[in-house]
Amino acid sequence: MKVLRIKGESAGDVLQEDLKRAKAQGKKKVTRSITGGQFSATRARRLVELLSDAEIDEDGRTLVLREGIGEEVMRIINEYSGA
Repeated sequence: MKVLRIKGESAGDVLQEDLKRAKAQGKKKVTRSITGGQFSATRARRLVELLSDAEIDEDGRTLVLREGIGEEVMRIINEYSGA
């Protein structure tokens, strides 16, 4: 179900590719180890460290990051989105 939520209409194609990889590894079904669906705990901790100094702007909807960490935060978020 997670693949369907993330990939939408292309979920079937994604699962077919994952199944091919699983079979190439001698497995009968798709598992997380095949899809690479787990996100690094180290990267998650790093994101929490980076965000721990963030402040919420007056509008209550904007997160203000300390100078120089925006790129790293976005890189980690993008890695997670691709996981």
